[in-house]
Amino acid sequence: MTRSSFDRELQHLTRLVSEMGGIAEAQASQSITALETKDHDVAARVVTMDAQVDSIERAIDQAVFRLMALQQPLAGDLREMLVLVQVASSIERVADHAKNIAKRIIKIPQDRRILPLGGWKELGTLALTSFHDALDALIQRDVDKALRVWRNDGAIDLLCDAISDQILGEVEHDSTLVRNAAHLLFAAKNYERIGDQATNIAERVVFLVQGTFPDLIRPKGGDLAPEV
Repeated sequence: MTRSSFDRELQHLTRLVSEMGGIAEAQASQSITALETKDHDVAARVVTMDAQVDSIERAIDQAVFRLMALQQPLAGDLREMLVLVQVASSIERVADHAKNIAKRIIKIPQDRRILPLGGWKELGTLALTSFHDALDALIQRDVDKALRVWRNDGAIDLLCDAISDQILGEVEHDSTLVRNAAHLLFAAKNYERIGDQATNIAERVVFLVQGTFPDLIRPKGGDLAPEV
């Protein structure tokens, strides 16, 4: 395999990762809509989209194995290939988290009160924005943007904790909401995990560009103020 064909294969890998990320991003976005509206049809679409993400991840794995078999990659090429595989794994997990949220929404009867949703859209949007920006940082090889995503993880944790406390407080006043509350607590944790996966991607962008991971402890629970 010539150097030019190898470079084309790497570009193809990057496009696959970008396509995969776009689908997972759409899943996460639609999960927010489904939660706000209790729309089971939208939630069902989120669930079915997961198969597309899984299929692309398999294609990425196969492409990497083929490249490694046909050509012994140099250190920089190997780092890029490994990072793309790791990012694809994080994207697949984001898709799973969005699917899990959607499944919980489907379990909530549409004619039942879903509990106050203060902060829900903000939590979902914050996690989705981090994921989107992490993918942009990868495509652009933008370390500064990756580090902003990395630093903002604590804000997502704080908001998730606040929403969880709100849900538990509602249940204390109305025990009939326990079943719905369990689904919503699960959903909140999955948004928090989407933020975690965005942070994982951000760390790998830094590693891809600089050859090292961020040398600070990952911020949790608001250790660092969110950046804009």
